[in-house]
Amino acid sequence: MDRSDKSLSLGRVLESLDGQFIHEFNATRKFQIVAVSDLKELVKAQERAHSGNYDANDPMLPALFKLAGTKYHLLTQVDNFQDITRSGKLSIAKEITTAREIRLSTVSKIYDTTSGRLLESANFQISTNNLPSSILHPRMNFSVLQFPASNCDQDAVHAIRHLGHSARLLWHKESSLGDTDCVIVPGGFSYGDYLRCGAIARFSPVMQAVKQFADNGGLVLGICNGFQVLTESHLLPGALIRNRDLQFHCENIFLKTATTDSPFTNAIPDGKLLRVPIAHGEGCYFADEETLAKLKANNQILWQYCDANGNLTDSANPNGALQNIAGICNERRNVAGLMPHPERACEPLLGSDDGKWIFESIFAALKSKTAAQAA
Repeated sequence: MDRSDKSLSLGRVLESLDGQFIHEFNATRKFQIVAVSDLKELVKAQERAHSGNYDANDPMLPALFKLAGTKYHLLTQVDNFQDITRSGKLSIAKEITTAREIRLSTVSKIYDTTSGRLLESANFQISTNNLPSSILHPRMNFSVLQFPASNCDQDAVHAIRHLGHSARLLWHKESSLGDTDCVIVPGGFSYGDYLRCGAIARFSPVMQAVKQFADNGGLVLGICNGFQVLTESHLLPGALIRNRDLQFHCENIFLKTATTDSPFTNAIPDGKLLRVPIAHGEGCYFADEETLAKLKANNQILWQYCDANGNLTDSANPNGALQNIAGICNERRNVAGLMPHPERACEPLLGSDDGKWIFESIFAALKSKTAAQAA
């Protein structure tokens, strides 16, 4: 294959207004519109492609991106570029099953990636309204821990995949997290809640990997029993003790976001109350006065139980948690835990999709981290 043939594999680059780059990939005379996170990645991919070690005849997957290790998401494949500009819109496939439409309107610029020369202007802009973040951004990889008697692990995996990202279960005896952007420590009754909730799970081999991951700045979210595991592991301060009425509570509650200054709350709309379920018997957050003062001073309280109007009342507190605390983060703000279950409230079918805002916050934080590393 000569160099000119290789050059056919990479066409024009469309720069969208949200800072992402939409690439037109020409394989077997069809254009594949894909999204990657950084133009530098595309240039590196092109350089690797010119080595000749790729399959230019693969009609659906741009092998040169795979070869260069570039994360991308296939949007669509069309026969003719002019068909796109004439119609003013693209119909794309999400996960092969859901048809979506991207409307194209205002002028953007199209460049030749080999020469950097401006080729043409076209009525072309990507509108990301109502599209999952994974359509225009690389997928994030989540590891969901699985202990004996975990029972919300599958819920967490489903929620993350439903929101467009990748999730896998990680057995508690594993000593490595593998390729992971975020760790979810799920709800359940790890080890039957013997001794104390989370007290045995903290000694599982995988928790050593989680601690190292957190020490290196990785994002970790503990949900319900996962919150208990994180406090027992000393990744979060305080403790979760028996509900004040000694009863198991399974109901929907309202959460007030105390701060959006965290990777777990940054995307939650101002003033938005989250209606999510709880299911616990030991969810009463407790800490000494010094720890509580430190949490407040460092803005580490993320969520608090409230009523439907956002008031932090005692009657809205289902378990007697001090200061109505439902969730907190560590000082570095990369580890968080909460007793309510956002993964059980990510679809309207479940009665609420408010929980998605917590995961969307994580996605946004990871996207910002990836962009900063690539800069």
